[in-house]
Amino acid sequence: MPSSVVKSFAERSGKTVDEVEKIWDEVKEKAAKKFEKEDKHFWAYVNRTVQFKLGLANKKTSFKEF
Repeated sequence: MPSSVVKSFAERSGKTVDEVEKIWDEVKEKAAKKFEKEDKHFWAYVNRTVQFKLGLANKKTSFKEF
């Protein structure tokens, strides 16, 4: 069952939940090779990378926008 984050990303990006879930899983696999454990840095990396892949994130995010 997709998480609420995946559903939100799908809704905001105009992609299907299945498409976003596939991207999420691919990024999660790459993150597992980069990080030693699934800690807050791991999930922050996954979350932000998926946002970039979906076009939902800008490289520069001001504090006000955040």
